[in-house]
Amino acid sequence: MNRMNNFLLMGSVALSGIVAFSACSSENDMGAEVNPTFDGKTVKTQFALNVPYGNTGTRMSAEATQQNNFRGISNMKLLSLTATPAAGTIPTSLIDLKAASESDGSDYANQGRYIYRDVAIPVGTKHFVFYGKATGTETTTTTPDKLFEYGYLSDNSLAGPTAKNLDDTYFTLLKINDNNIDLSNAVEGTSENYEKVLKALNDVTKTNVTNGTTTIEWNNITITTGSDLKIAQAQKLWEDFSKLKAGSANSVRITLNNLKSSAGVAALGTGETATIDADGLLKTLVKNIDVALTTLGDGNTFPADLNLPDGAVGVNYDEPSRTWKFTSSVTMKSENINYANITYPASLDYFVSSPAKARDDASTGISDGIWPAKDEWTKDNATWTNWGDEVKNTTRTIALKKAIQYGVANLKLTIKANANILLDNAKDKKGQVADQNVDVTNNKLVMTGVLIGGQPTQVEWNYEPKTGNAFDLTIYDKKMNGATPATKNGI
Repeated sequence: MNRMNNFLLMGSVALSGIVAFSACSSENDMGAEVNPTFDGKTVKTQFALNVPYGNTGTRMSAEATQQNNFRGISNMKLLSLTATPAAGTIPTSLIDLKAASESDGSDYANQGRYIYRDVAIPVGTKHFVFYGKATGTETTTTTPDKLFEYGYLSDNSLAGPTAKNLDDTYFTLLKINDNNIDLSNAVEGTSENYEKVLKALNDVTKTNVTNGTTTIEWNNITITTGSDLKIAQAQKLWEDFSKLKAGSANSVRITLNNLKSSAGVAALGTGETATIDADGLLKTLVKNIDVALTTLGDGNTFPADLNLPDGAVGVNYDEPSRTWKFTSSVTMKSENINYANITYPASLDYFVSSPAKARDDASTGISDGIWPAKDEWTKDNATWTNWGDEVKNTTRTIALKKAIQYGVANLKLTIKANANILLDNAKDKKGQVADQNVDVTNNKLVMTGVLIGGQPTQVEWNYEPKTGNAFDLTIYDKKMNGATPATKNGI
């Protein structure tokens, strides 16, 4: 979530005073007239907002990123300061711009700016910090669909009514596992989908045949009678099955079906007594697999039912207890991803920390000639002729010297295959099925989500990581708006 200026949607904010006059004040240089709204502490101004469109493609829809369909900025907050912000700074005011009136004029078609009026700014202000969220972005936690669509970043420290120390102003992502389900302590059962996963695995693992005092356990084969080939087959099936790591319901379902096919025998029939040998064990295994698949359920989508990606949950066979358990994290290449630390995407936040610019004459509109050229203002190389650096009691027009930016990074991602036909890694991982051909053409491989690791626990008032943060959060983005099926040329 560090700011990446090369990818930021740029914009500008300005404040302009109302057109009004009053008697000359002896306290003001050059006979400048006091703004009639001056109440001893603040002057009321108009507020002009400029957010030029971005021009780079993203994984989100244009609506979500506001590239081609600017929805506006809501939940706008403005911090005023008497100096450049630093650690421990307490702003002089927190201004909630939603209380301002609707725009009273604009030149949006040409300039991308709206003007708002009657925003009270403290006299002595030399710096501003601006925050805003794209209109439609959730500012409270609602439904998962909306959180995935527009993202979420907390901003409780900007709730007001007064400004807080900048050290206490921070933003956090929202963890998907907000109900704090601890899968590492889960046990088998039939109430929850994840309990059914463990029960299905355990029921198959407990496969055995018994006759009096003789018992043959699939997970501990010691027999020497019967077909040597079937004994070896049963042992190999257990060896491979016990190495299962994927813990999603779909992965377990596929594994059980592959195990059933690999057994090479029919299920033990109704009323049929299993023989106390490898053949009877395998037939009982197939029968137990059928029962386990029923227990698991065709409609079980765990962990998607918890809004987590399939690859986020892993299982492990615990030898001492001879049962299956969920792992606390899964390893993807060299990265460990903990399902409990997977978050919704970040919302589209706007931010800028900028010196103030001020002047005593009032603006009649964005195109009245006193404002810097749009492109120069956006690129922060504007010439500020006849502008000062401090808000005074004579001030009628105020601007942010710097342009508004994204508070979060805009990541562009392209995935390419090195051939039209790829091999999976089943053989390398010693799976039950040899490498399979995966055709990436003709809409057969579709991108369904992205995991972005290394995210900090919190970011400070300026969206930079807090000191001492653990970068252990992972953003899960499953809204692949506009993403095309894979080809050799990429997604």
